[in-house]
Amino acid sequence: MPPPKRRKSIENGNDPFRGLGKLPPDMLEAMLSDRIGWYAVHVNANDVATSGARPCWFQACILLPQSRARRSDADAIFTQIHEACLCLGVSIVGGHTEATHGLNHAVVAGSTVGEVETAFLWT
Repeated sequence: MPPPKRRKSIENGNDPFRGLGKLPPDMLEAMLSDRIGWYAVHVNANDVATSGARPCWFQACILLPQSRARRSDADAIFTQIHEACLCLGVSIVGGHTEATHGLNHAVVAGSTVGEVETAFLWT
């Protein structure tokens, strides 16, 4: 069985880029690092870049443990995401945050969309 396609061509006017690179979200757990937001951005951007695209847009779903969710934890993750995106020239385009029952630690699921030059498109 062939692997699933990971990119599709789209038309984008006369712009030199005409494709989107999109990969499934990467799951990163806070128990692995106190820099979960930073890693969420960089791991996703790396996945897009190694597929031949330039990372452009990022969104994250941030889940905090309901039993001990604090605003300061959410603020720290948001700050890490913001700073990592600034460093890479990636825009934050959406996301979701909630306190979730049954978690022992924060979880960030991120997704990055990128642009790819026409010559490097997979169809």
